[in-house]
Amino acid sequence: MQLVHRSLLVLILAFMPLSAQSGVDKTSFYYPFHNAQFVDQHGKPFSSAMLEDKMVLFHFIFTQCSNVCPVQIKALNKVKQSLSPALKAKVHFVSVSLDPMHDTPTVLTAFAKRMHIETNAWTFLTGDFDSTQALISRLRLFGHPEQAKNAKKPNDHSTNIWLIDPKGRLMQRYSGSPLDVSRVSKELLQLDSLYQ
Repeated sequence: MQLVHRSLLVLILAFMPLSAQSGVDKTSFYYPFHNAQFVDQHGKPFSSAMLEDKMVLFHFIFTQCSNVCPVQIKALNKVKQSLSPALKAKVHFVSVSLDPMHDTPTVLTAFAKRMHIETNAWTFLTGDFDSTQALISRLRLFGHPEQAKNAKKPNDHSTNIWLIDPKGRLMQRYSGSPLDVSRVSKELLQLDSLYQ
């Protein structure tokens, strides 16, 4: 299986903190959420512990996006619908808003409904401004710092989709525009086989 490529080792290292904090796995993809303020579409505080033992497809959106974000949501929904019931129960989807001033939990709920998303295994997140900016910086969602200076936010954000394993490790980063639905579905099945 070729889920993990050498280039991804660089990405994994990029998520490691400058200094370790007790009780937090410093190699986890979720580390940037540590002590950040994010809530889901129901207004409930988000904790990465909610995703424990799940394979997660993680990406970034804003609800006023008129092109890439809706297309990406639809593609991810196709991935979800392509999974067997047993595999579907092991996969969770997370969409994080990059426009926290607009995308309140109420707005995210309406967006999910408009996109025909069943939210039992799909979480939409929004955060306070500082938490969102810290996450954007940590994951370089607008490119390297020099690129980010000239980015038109939130339009120019990364369209990548991140596959996280049940232990919180980054396993793959997909180009999300367009998303290869069959490849993602296949690799979820392959990843699941490692945990049988």
